[in-house]
Amino acid sequence: FGPMQMELMINALRDRGGQKTKDCPGGRPLSPKTTRHIACVVHSCFEKAVRWQLIARNPMDGIELPKLTKKAPRVVEKGGVGKLLERARETRLYPLILLGLATGARRGELLAIRWPDIDFESGLLNITKSLEQTKAGLRVKSTKSGKPRRFAVPAGALDALREHRLQQDEDRQLFSQDY
Repeated sequence: FGPMQMELMINALRDRGGQKTKDCPGGRPLSPKTTRHIACVVHSCFEKAVRWQLIARNPMDGIELPKLTKKAPRVVEKGGVGKLLERARETRLYPLILLGLATGARRGELLAIRWPDIDFESGLLNITKSLEQTKAGLRVKSTKSGKPRRFAVPAGALDALREHRLQQDEDRQLFSQDY
């Protein structure tokens, strides 16, 4: 196999390497990102074969990979913010949604916040970590930039957080050791 055959195989993966369905009996297309990940794994395998002198050169060297497409992040439109808050108001997610809207913090950062990260006196929120889901489960990691971030939290969001904390304390008492 040479680079041309490898590039053809990578392109075939991109075009029909996914799950076969009724609509796509030959296999649905894979995203460029997934295709690039597969190519990276295959490249690493061939590199090992070169180091072990099983092959003279890596047939993945020099192949052209599918271009990544940037997706615009989904955002709540200005007119939709009121609707979102109205619908969320009676749920336990309301403080989290309100805090996210008020700060612009990332989802994983919001989910990793603990009470000591919020200074209710000064109204400042310190974000130093993020929660991510892996195949092994949830894990706490550093922020995307690796640097802590600080936000000023509006009074309305602080009030919602105070109420949420009181509800948590009530739940803790109600469920005691099962909490």
